[in-house]
Amino acid sequence: MKLTERIVGLDGLRGVAILLVVSYHLWTVLSGQERLAGGAWLSLLYAGNTGVTLFFVLSGFLVCIPFIKAAQSGRLYSVREYAVQRALRILPPYYVVALVGLLFTRNFDQLLPALLLSSHGWSMGYFSAVWWSLATEVQFYLLVPLLFLMALHRWRLPLLSLAALLMLAIYVVVICKWAVLPGHDAFALQFGLILSVFGQLPAFLVGLGLAVAYHRIGRPVATGPLLEHACIAGLLVLLSWLLLPAAREGARGYLWHAPWHVLPEALVWGAVVWVMLGRWPSRASLLDNPVTRYWGRISFSLYLVHMPVLQLVLSLGGVFGLWGDVLLASVLSVAVAQLLYWLVEKPSLALKNQLLRPHLPSGIKV
Repeated sequence: MKLTERIVGLDGLRGVAILLVVSYHLWTVLSGQERLAGGAWLSLLYAGNTGVTLFFVLSGFLVCIPFIKAAQSGRLYSVREYAVQRALRILPPYYVVALVGLLFTRNFDQLLPALLLSSHGWSMGYFSAVWWSLATEVQFYLLVPLLFLMALHRWRLPLLSLAALLMLAIYVVVICKWAVLPGHDAFALQFGLILSVFGQLPAFLVGLGLAVAYHRIGRPVATGPLLEHACIAGLLVLLSWLLLPAAREGARGYLWHAPWHVLPEALVWGAVVWVMLGRWPSRASLLDNPVTRYWGRISFSLYLVHMPVLQLVLSLGGVFGLWGDVLLASVLSVAVAQLLYWLVEKPSLALKNQLLRPHLPSGIKV
């Protein structure tokens, strides 16, 4: 199969992912209600990490596409160009926000960790609250070339088998929380591993599996709008049911008690992605339409800025009431994200795509 067509069906899924993440943070932090007490249909909102899981599935799919295409010709996709492209994708807007965070919090001891994407949690207040996923993403970026290098080796079968066994062993150690070290940092180490690529590996591997299937099988057979909407609705209902325990316990608490839960969650999101891959480009749907595509376009900038904006709104002390604060935080987050996208992210993406164009069909966005 030639990977020449534009993967339009996925454009809006980034928007869906960021809406889930931002809605979760804005509502739960401003309302103080971090656990679901009402109907199951709100579990998608209260299980806030599910948007990040969708991002990881999409990343696993899109990042692996050029490596699969190159492997078809028996070669490894240029690691140098890959590194430059990945750096231009995430580092410019991240470093701008990190610099503002350093100046705002005056935690200058976090300069080196911020540069190395190892500053997360509350080390820089609300600025760094979501940075853990960037570190996880970069860890996956480092893993991908190694996997495809083994896949091209003449001993590919034993090497990939050994890698699979090793990753499975590490995953079991992480989700069973066996990485216990003496001292008070044992919990931090275990939770950090759960949030790392080792704990979130199923989501990336689901994306990788989708990329292999898309390459070998081709675009899924397009269905009529009625069947497509029925499939998506059924999958979202299934996902809502799967996320109900996480919503009721609280996303962070459930992540600690059931870190394996990312696997079934990622499989359902993978099924959603597969259905969306079969859509005709001209047809809009609930998950992929002009509105969700807009959110998807500014998703990375919005991901970086919405928590600092939330901190700013919190500092006002609830002057506008709950719904007023939610609206204010939403509008300010979008406005700041749009500025960051125009001034920083869009130029860096243009440069990335310019470097990418000679080696990958222009329809594939990664």
